[in-house]
Amino acid sequence: MTLDSARRVAHGMRAERAHLVESIRRGEVPPARLLEDARAADVRVVVLAQAVPGVGKVQARRIIDGLGIVGPLRWSELGGDVARRLMDALTDAGGPPAAGR
Repeated sequence: MTLDSARRVAHGMRAERAHLVESIRRGEVPPARLLEDARAADVRVVVLAQAVPGVGKVQARRIIDGLGIVGPLRWSELGGDVARRLMDALTDAGGPPAAGR
């Protein structure tokens, strides 16, 4: 693989991850689908959590810390049980933002 083709592949992967995060932000991809979406594997957990509608930076950090997730982990680095509990917590916390927010 040449350097140029590797750059194109990397750019495509970054674009796919950005599209996933934006789809979550718009509410098109619910947290429950993260378990089966391969694009989520390389995205940092905090970025995915913050993208859920109705979950802000502070709430995302509280949820992550409450589950004992430490460090800047990527989705694929979570164990299956931890990923499922995080997905459930984000589903419960998400929703339309409160009026005035």
